[in-house]
Amino acid sequence: MLSPQLGAAIHPSQGCGRFTLSLSRDALVRQLAALLGRPVNEPLRFDPALALDRGHGRGLANHIRAVVDDIEDDDALLHSPLARSTFEQFVITALLFSHPHNYSAELQGDTRRAATRDVRRAIDYIEGHLTAPITLADIATAAGVAGRVLFKHFRRCTGTSPMAYLRDARFQRVREALRKARPSDRIVDIAALWGFDHIGRFAIEYRRRFGEKPSATKARSG
Repeated sequence: MLSPQLGAAIHPSQGCGRFTLSLSRDALVRQLAALLGRPVNEPLRFDPALALDRGHGRGLANHIRAVVDDIEDDDALLHSPLARSTFEQFVITALLFSHPHNYSAELQGDTRRAATRDVRRAIDYIEGHLTAPITLADIATAAGVAGRVLFKHFRRCTGTSPMAYLRDARFQRVREALRKARPSDRIVDIAALWGFDHIGRFAIEYRRRFGEKPSATKARSG
């Protein structure tokens, strides 16, 4: 079981199979306010515990365990400020949407309204800030709607979430850059420009997405 601690840092416990995930109250409230599109006036109160062996809790725990396994590596993904910000956004948003709290009903409420312009503004903002550590709150503000509204509109229009769209767009820009690279350009530098500082994990996902290694794409540049 996981008890959300309002109190994002991950602390593996030495010599045992436990770790502590602490999320700051301010970070949770800021993200909740962005999702709701209004200030959070009443204190945020979660249900006491989240089961980690089933449902959303199991999925969240699996993601966190993967980070714990990686975090002591010198080339750990979360050494990148851009990657760390993205992961923190993921954990906080997943917790707010999946674990019951006193704002859950409002967060999951009906959001029917015209979405095309909102989504277009969000996409324009994402495309214009691909090298910056932007957050869901930033995108929602640019779109002019609450984050929960943007989530549903964005998925309806694009089939994905704003943050997944952001990651997909960054991979596309890396691929374009590799195709135009000079022989002296390093793949690690090109990837880092777009927020991918763990070259091993970047190469694995790049190959999964495009069916070839980054080096193969670069070899055809010219």
